[in-house]
Amino acid sequence: MLNNILEISKRSNKNGRVPIKIALLKIHDDAEETNKNGLHWKREYVENAMESAIGMPFCAEFADEEKEVPLGHGLTGQIINSDGLPEPIFENSEVVGTCNEVSIETIEVLVGSGYLYSQRYPKFVKWVRKNYALGEVCTSIEIMGTPENDNKIVFEEDEPTEDMRTPMRYVYTGCALLSVDPADDD
Repeated sequence: MLNNILEISKRSNKNGRVPIKIALLKIHDDAEETNKNGLHWKREYVENAMESAIGMPFCAEFADEEKEVPLGHGLTGQIINSDGLPEPIFENSEVVGTCNEVSIETIEVLVGSGYLYSQRYPKFVKWVRKNYALGEVCTSIEIMGTPENDNKIVFEEDEPTEDMRTPMRYVYTGCALLSVDPADDD
């Protein structure tokens, strides 16, 4: 299993932010390979959507009042947005950083580079650093469909199943840092 946090700075920069590099998802070379949620990440579609990850939040739903240990995504349901389209909402999570760049690395992983907000979440950043060293920080990418597809993800398969579906037209909306098992172990 790949450590989801590829790099984290030992120091904050002068703006109270800690540089971090996160494995967002593993691209599947094998046409039959999926993550635990049945998603098959095809390079072509990942490349088409990867620019949408720039500016997305790094998020955490906290398991404690000290805002130290992350739990899950913080998903609370969905709303109908101002365009009349359904959209997921994550009212139980907080933005703890931002993704500034994305790239596909030689390990066939979509990587997001950005910052964690160390001035606002010092205990959380300390937890990430400690658990990064142990190889125990998990992350999970969040996606949704595009407005031209009524915010529904378009899949490559005519009849996608829970066991196999390839997102084709979608955008990245966030990346949650977790302390629970992610959908993608890689």
